[in-house]
Amino acid sequence: MTAEEGVSIDEAVEAAMKSLDEDRRTLLREKLAGLPDLEMAVSRSISRRTIACARKQAVFVVLEWRLAELERALQVAVLDRSA
Repeated sequence: MTAEEGVSIDEAVEAAMKSLDEDRRTLLREKLAGLPDLEMAVSRSISRRTIACARKQAVFVVLEWRLAELERALQVAVLDRSA
């Protein structure tokens, strides 16, 4: 990875995380860490379906928009660094 790509990744991580509210940032971190939907739902006192459908989808829409301009390899690097 070049220094320029590293800067692009840092900027993308920062922009993506800032664009999410605290709950969605936490949700993203938990999902990237491999927590199951059921565990995330129980900790929030909501249904697994709510986590799986509504909240995760909202997070991934924001990420898709923020990362669209990066090459696929850099998108993966952003997600790895977000975790």
